[in-house]
Amino acid sequence: MKKHLLLIFGAWIIGTMGFGQELIQNGDFELPDDGRKYNSVDSIDIWKTDDVEANSGRDFVEGNGVGWHWDGTGSIYQVVGTVPSIATRYAVSFEATCMYSYWGGDYITDVYVIFSAFPGTDTAARVPIDSLTFTVSCIQADWFTWVTKTGEYLLQGDNEHAGENLVIEIEIFDSRNFTYGESETYLYYDNVSVTSTATAVKDLGNSALKVFSTPDVIRISNDKAIESTVIFDISGKRVMEARPNSSEVTLNVGHLNRGIYIVNVFTNGQQVTRKVVL
Repeated sequence: MKKHLLLIFGAWIIGTMGFGQELIQNGDFELPDDGRKYNSVDSIDIWKTDDVEANSGRDFVEGNGVGWHWDGTGSIYQVVGTVPSIATRYAVSFEATCMYSYWGGDYITDVYVIFSAFPGTDTAARVPIDSLTFTVSCIQADWFTWVTKTGEYLLQGDNEHAGENLVIEIEIFDSRNFTYGESETYLYYDNVSVTSTATAVKDLGNSALKVFSTPDVIRISNDKAIESTVIFDISGKRVMEARPNSSEVTLNVGHLNRGIYIVNVFTNGQQVTRKVVL
């Protein structure tokens, strides 16, 4: 098992490559940095669970903090932002190992990384959007043998939950929900990472289109009418939109936080993408 830095600040590449952002925080379960074990994942910074009993938490393996939970716990999760309105890819990675299973003879369990959403403030109201399924061997000979799991999920644009709170959950297959006996399976996790990459439309090379920005305004000009322009923040959230139907437009953006934004301009039947720094 290797520790590695989870907060990845990738290169910003405009065009078909889009832009990336690490969503999961404290995916190495090192915070709070007090050297203590915990029997509830709610005691670990950022992480949450709906379970009211001590069925998840933090342990230490070879001096490293790791998360754990039981298949009867439900999910452990983080609220990571809002559901984007544009097509977005999510790269998922985590390390896992089984530390105990009553069915340790030949049992392999499923682990689900679930993308869910909820409006307002009540996390209990969240509903699943989609999920990725991984497998972890719980055969006794494989206990405490760490494996790395990776996958990718594409959230389509204009999702019905766009603008709602986005939640990323980890849940273990619970055999009791499928008329089987209880497996009492416990898993360790480490280095949990989910990176989002908003899928930008390819820049069609419109050399006449000019985009100029200051912390307060964005000015766009073109030799043809600008039908509309949409601004997205680094999480893929739509933060501003205008339909000038003019060859020039000035957008007042002084209310936006300082940072990097993506500007999509629709003109002459084309979509052109530009990056701006406010």
